[in-house]
Amino acid sequence: MYKIDRLTRSPKDFYQLIEFFEQAKIDFISITERFDTSTPAGRLLRNIMLTFSQFERELTSERTKNKLLERAKKGMCNGGLTPYGYFRQDKKLFPHSKEKEEIKSIFETYLETKSLSAVYKSLKQRSVKNKNGKNFSKTNISHILRNVVYAGKVKYNDEIYNGVHEPIISEEIFALAQKLHKNKMKKFRVYKNFLFGGLINCEECGSKMTSCFTNKRTNGKLTRYYYYRCTSTMKQDWHVLSTHFWRFLVSK
Repeated sequence: MYKIDRLTRSPKDFYQLIEFFEQAKIDFISITERFDTSTPAGRLLRNIMLTFSQFERELTSERTKNKLLERAKKGMCNGGLTPYGYFRQDKKLFPHSKEKEEIKSIFETYLETKSLSAVYKSLKQRSVKNKNGKNFSKTNISHILRNVVYAGKVKYNDEIYNGVHEPIISEEIFALAQKLHKNKMKKFRVYKNFLFGGLINCEECGSKMTSCFTNKRTNGKLTRYYYYRCTSTMKQDWHVLSTHFWRFLVSK
């Protein structure tokens, strides 16, 4: 290796590797660092250099986190993909004249219909009329509805700070969308005995089949049905495939 820290900066990993090398009768050589591991002094020097490498890694990581935190406190976004509805210039976010109207429409439609599927269908119909329109998936829409950046905020390490960029929607509208989303979430007992979870693929499109369930009331009795559902239908809608899911009923 060019330097010892090019192999690893973790003492634990390094000692395991050295033990493996010794068992396999392999010599480890650091080209730019001179130490003879056949002597106690050489092994001590090697351990000291490795400890300093780990310290350097942790110090760099801490400095990076502090820098990102300070940027967030100043209201500046930290790298990553530019949120839809904005464009980035001089490391700052600015609303996109056309895309911001679609963001407003997503929030307004969601608050009006109280349905993610309704928002998806509305955007899909608009995309058909406008051939150059963006194709949103339900996952994209859900992420947009929970992204604080559209309310003029930035989020870092689960903390929210006031952003320096211009908001696309008001804080009141964003809060209403979060309240609606929270009210729609229900806590159910999770059925864990899905024997084929992660093992089966959709015959039609090849996507993974994921477990899900629905509750139906018949003659006053609530029955829970468990399914294996193609993940492509969750990202788009039920009409993507001719076969939507496999279903089986689990007894109480």
